[in-house]
Amino acid sequence: MHKLFGFFGYLIFIFLLSSCSFFSKKTSNSRETYQIQKLETDLSVTNVDINSLACASGWNENCVLQQKNVNKLTKLRKIVLVGDTGCRLKESKSGYEYQNCQNLQDWPFLLVATEIAKEKSDLIVHLGDYQYREQCSQNSELCKNVKDSVGYHWKSWEEDFFKPVALSSIKAPWLFVRGNHEDCGRAHAGFLHLMSNYYNSTNANTKPNASAACPENLPLEFYEFDKTVIVNWDSSSLDDRKPLTEEKKEQVFNTLIEIKSKVYAHPEKTFILVSHKPLFAFVPTKKEYVVSNMNLISLWQKVEMPSNLKFVVSGHIHNFQMTKSANFPVQIISGNGGTKLDPFSVDTTVNELKSLPVAKELGFDFFTLTIADNHYGYAVLEEQSNGEWKVVAKNVLDKNKVECFVGTKKLNCKQENP
Repeated sequence: MHKLFGFFGYLIFIFLLSSCSFFSKKTSNSRETYQIQKLETDLSVTNVDINSLACASGWNENCVLQQKNVNKLTKLRKIVLVGDTGCRLKESKSGYEYQNCQNLQDWPFLLVATEIAKEKSDLIVHLGDYQYREQCSQNSELCKNVKDSVGYHWKSWEEDFFKPVALSSIKAPWLFVRGNHEDCGRAHAGFLHLMSNYYNSTNANTKPNASAACPENLPLEFYEFDKTVIVNWDSSSLDDRKPLTEEKKEQVFNTLIEIKSKVYAHPEKTFILVSHKPLFAFVPTKKEYVVSNMNLISLWQKVEMPSNLKFVVSGHIHNFQMTKSANFPVQIISGNGGTKLDPFSVDTTVNELKSLPVAKELGFDFFTLTIADNHYGYAVLEEQSNGEWKVVAKNVLDKNKVECFVGTKKLNCKQENP
């Protein structure tokens, strides 16, 4: 019975991916078919054409017709925001962090994805960090159960992202943002082939290869709709802790200038910048809360970005946050999609965070939802009939939610409990 369920589940997966689409350029018809390694026998599949699996990311020429359907999506009103979804298996000198990848309370991405499917949104934006199964070497039952999915290969991508998405029956198109877990030192090979437009006609015959040349940064992508433009920025290599080199400062500054020129040229449109690394965030340390990302904040201030870039949407910090300032766009962080949450205290108050010197200096009027160990979920960004935007952060385990209306001056937020 288990084999039968796995087989039909996988057929549903292939069907969903073959009918979905993504925002990408037309690719070469000379693209080579790459046969993925043998999958688990309980899926009753021996070899799967990666072209079928990659349809969602749009790099296969067979998906070009479906891409045209997305181009017809002139109205973009409801966007689901989710990030940092993989099951954390990590070891370091200081110890190890293991989530139980087979326990929906400990790693609830399948629950998150199932709720996202119910939203019937126009678009889902994944804000990066899909693949967290890095090391699990302890002689334990937990590590034995996940040994085949640890590392940077197809099986880890399947278990951490593709299988939960398939089982959730999500039908909306995805936009994929590159996270630091998909940088050149980690899971870049899977991301570049399955979720980006990097392998275009100039390198169409390249197979997924962890040792292949890896671009530190992917080019900016602009997706235009009737009233909205989404800018996809690969900030995966931007250090948000250590000072940047002069070369990196220049690179980031030039990227911001490129964004500014596009925003300035279309004052009639609302711009949404999606970037894994946030512009502004509160981060817990062992002793206190600190403000991140001062590297980006200082460069942003020099650029003087037009006000019609209204939102910066990010992951990276493993909770939900929103901040607003007269001098910066609204920052939304939705990084609580499944991976181990950052240790924010339930007792952390807005006034406590307001007291941070940098927050005062930058003039942030902010609302932040601090996350306890069971606050996993996603956010919905939706334009209202009056032209204003509403953000709803939803908790999938206890079903509470925070609803914020983005006004001209302040965030108007309220929390609702079931």
